[in-house]
Amino acid sequence: MFCLTTVRTISLAIAILGALNWGLVGVMEFDLIRYVLGEGSLFGRLIYLLIGCAGIFLAMDTFGCKSSCIQTNS
Repeated sequence: MFCLTTVRTISLAIAILGALNWGLVGVMEFDLIRYVLGEGSLFGRLIYLLIGCAGIFLAMDTFGCKSSCIQTNS
């Protein structure tokens, strides 16, 4: 079973790769994922979905409610 730290690390790596890909698209109009996996590839679409899920997870992890981690001195 993965611990949450491992999931965060994997999500961060996936999000960084996605950001680098979009940086290439913005600067050079070159989509690395589409180039490697082919135009309209099912696997390519799954990679984009995985990148999006990693971004959502990281956003929720960063900005989500952390009330369960707050301890009170009662």
